[in-house]
Amino acid sequence: MNLVTSIDAHPTKPWIVTGHERGNVSIWDYQKKETVMKLQVNEVPDKTTLMLHALSQRIKVRPPRHSVFSVKFIAERKWLVVGDGRGYIYVYDYTNTELHMVNKFRAHDKKSVSSLAAHPTEPYLLSSSTIGTNIKAWDWSKNWKKFQNFDTKPEIAYYNGVRSVKLNPRDTNTFACVTFCDGVKVGNIKTSSLKTTLKGPFIMADYFFTRSHQHLMVTLRNGI
Repeated sequence: MNLVTSIDAHPTKPWIVTGHERGNVSIWDYQKKETVMKLQVNEVPDKTTLMLHALSQRIKVRPPRHSVFSVKFIAERKWLVVGDGRGYIYVYDYTNTELHMVNKFRAHDKKSVSSLAAHPTEPYLLSSSTIGTNIKAWDWSKNWKKFQNFDTKPEIAYYNGVRSVKLNPRDTNTFACVTFCDGVKVGNIKTSSLKTTLKGPFIMADYFFTRSHQHLMVTLRNGI
């Protein structure tokens, strides 16, 4: 079984990209109902390595290093960005209906890249990890230089990973993140501070608009 770990929809093409536990990504055309592109990002380890990893989970929970945990289209550059279990971000170009890697860098040291959010107008990408307390902001116009770091760790809790991060579509310099301990926090790309707005625990949050032009946030808690 090759579990789906992440998903994203292309904003202009009838494409959906999925990331998978076995280290691969697939781009699916939902109109033609066929696979457009696919790629093995990381090779699947041998059975012994997988068994040792399963045993180590009893001591400390760690994501499989080879797995893909996040995927994100950056349509204006014709890029697909992928985050894996080792903390790397991969950038692939899909101009010629084939995926070609144009960049690779370590974003989170030995921590999975579990969530990605791309700025709609600026060359910025946010990344976070479920086993790390930092949200990082990257500028791809400056060779993917990190220009901002947000620490989500509370004063009391000993552990506080980030479940997801989402940019605000109306005020694109602000974003929301969901942490394990503190619920939903809101931050601004231009500053390094975060403010807790909703007490958790939540699994994820996202922004949406209503027909009456209300700007709301939806959250998920324990499947609700």
